[in-house]
Amino acid sequence: MIPKIITITGTSGTGKSSIAQILIEKYGLRYILSTTTRKPRFDDIIDSKNMYCDYEFISSKEFETLKFSGAFAWFKEFSLASYCTKKEYLDFAFASSSGLPKIMVLVPSAVVDLFNYASSNGYDTNLILPILINNPGEDVLRERMLKRGSDLSFVEKRMKVANTFDVSDSEIEYSNVDNLESELEETARHIAEDLAGLKRI
Repeated sequence: MIPKIITITGTSGTGKSSIAQILIEKYGLRYILSTTTRKPRFDDIIDSKNMYCDYEFISSKEFETLKFSGAFAWFKEFSLASYCTKKEYLDFAFASSSGLPKIMVLVPSAVVDLFNYASSNGYDTNLILPILINNPGEDVLRERMLKRGSDLSFVEKRMKVANTFDVSDSEIEYSNVDNLESELEETARHIAEDLAGLKRI
């Protein structure tokens, strides 16, 4: 069965956003946007052709209006900002007949929310393929974040999160993928080749 939605999960520095971008640019997948009230950061990816970006950025006022209307499948609060996913984006992905999956970069709790949304709305959860990018170790993660221009205070804050990142107690069965920064293209290719129907792209 070809999945309708692929989720990519991993702590900061594992390369999950870069891998998602390669899958979109080289293999024809499309992104399901998450929505947030936080301000864009210097390292957020925003593609001018709108093929890929990390988030759809909205104001707190817009968020409250959409929340009141029931537009979100789920929403979470982190660091004084709201993070959410619109139901219409998920419904469109599950109903798509294009043959190509849509992709999401999600924290573990949001992966659970996605499975719960699918179950409660009559969608087959086998249409979701959750992928976990394995943690390459503290030294590698720190080096990657510094290399992409993050300041030391931001890196140390993210490292604390990385050190507590654990999905072992989750009921979700992830497909585990290793990623060396020098092999981003290779990692994305392996993911694509594991998906029925993508070899023809």
